[in-house]
Amino acid sequence: MSWYNNNNESSFQDATQIQLGGSGGGGSSSTTIIQNGDDITTGNTGYDTTVNDLISLRFDDPNFNVYVTNKNANGKIYFRTSENNNKVKIENGRLYVWYDYNPAISLTITSGWTHIADYIVGNRQGQLNNAAGISALGVTVAAVELDILNQVKPSILTAQTAIINHEGRIKYLEGRTNLDEVDDRYTSDAIQDGIRDSLDDLGNSFADQLMNKTSWEGLKYILKNKYGVFVLVGLTATFGGYLSAGFAFAETIIDLFSEKKAEDDISLLVNTLKTLENNPDNTTQDKLFKTGLSIVSSTNTGGLTDGVYNVETGNAELEITVSSGIASITDVLKNGEGFAVNDTIQINKSDIGGTTGTLDITVTTVYSYLEIVEIELNNQLQVKSLINNRNRRRQFIPDKNDFGDGLNITETNVTEPSGEITKSLDISLKLNPAQFNYDTNGNLQLINYNSVIYTNVNGSVGINNNTP
Repeated sequence: MSWYNNNNESSFQDATQIQLGGSGGGGSSSTTIIQNGDDITTGNTGYDTTVNDLISLRFDDPNFNVYVTNKNANGKIYFRTSENNNKVKIENGRLYVWYDYNPAISLTITSGWTHIADYIVGNRQGQLNNAAGISALGVTVAAVELDILNQVKPSILTAQTAIINHEGRIKYLEGRTNLDEVDDRYTSDAIQDGIRDSLDDLGNSFADQLMNKTSWEGLKYILKNKYGVFVLVGLTATFGGYLSAGFAFAETIIDLFSEKKAEDDISLLVNTLKTLENNPDNTTQDKLFKTGLSIVSSTNTGGLTDGVYNVETGNAELEITVSSGIASITDVLKNGEGFAVNDTIQINKSDIGGTTGTLDITVTTVYSYLEIVEIELNNQLQVKSLINNRNRRRQFIPDKNDFGDGLNITETNVTEPSGEITKSLDISLKLNPAQFNYDTNGNLQLINYNSVIYTNVNGSVGINNNTP
């Protein structure tokens, strides 16, 4: 290899003798080696390799290009950083990059060399395949839409028509007004909204099978207000005056609504009882109920304005009714928690129509959630029993307690399949056993009737006065 050429050229450059050869390289479409350490076809290899063997500047008419060459057999070209990280290489004329495993990008692609050209072409082909798949899917969707339009939609319209017809038949067959709708006419918007919100809360608790404080208070609100206004006004003089005030069936209609309310309340309470099974505090006795409260008489001496007052005390809420200036506890609207026997609750008399002083209430009994539900269930069952008894009397059906003198009522216990004990009644006449008895067939007989009654020879019947 020579350091300097003898050609007289003025465009001489030197790093390790870089020279522009020929006459300036203009015009022809040829490649001219500007600098190379050795022969352009062989070059030095192995330990004899120099920088000039690896990097050369060539004139590829009309451009000057830099060539990086490794003539060693199976030799590769790496691009290296100061940290000795070989992340890019050329092998067999192909460009590769090194990929370090990154689960944030892919969980399945591991570390390794990636051939750039193959990767780019593969991605491009995948895009073409996806485009073709999307086009085919579009055709399928269009076919499904056409099938829905031609087949499914007419069937839906037919079903909707049938549903409308069925609804009409149902309304006709029912032939009566929905009790809930009638009740809502006599209930304020605020109460209706409260009932709907409370029903939503209860429904969520029933679905979750876990009672919370909000849904429990909602239950109390429903028990207090549902149908309450309608029954309280006594049908507002029998439906707003459309019927006479002496309408004979007014009380029967009130009982109808009261019974419906009791049935709805029983359903709610049974669901509540089941939901409370999952509450860890369902047996904790720290809650208020009306039967466990007693007003201290020395603080209830009159001077209060008559009315109904809702009074909050701690986390509980009481309904206080004042009549003739004297207060009484008519309901516990919120049972609260954390109370104990002998606690004293003080209500400012200014909150219940008074001026100064307090109305003192002693807690005599505290209850658990389960106990309160059981009491409420018993109350509603009692309401139904009273209504059933009134309906029975309206239909002239007697009860065992209706029988007066002259009859014996004997009750016999009967064990039902469920284990419940019911009563079987045996009704008989009250008799003087010295004068009457029953024969083996159950027929009532007069004792010594042959001696008591006789027939004369002329056929007339007489009574022997000497027979006791």
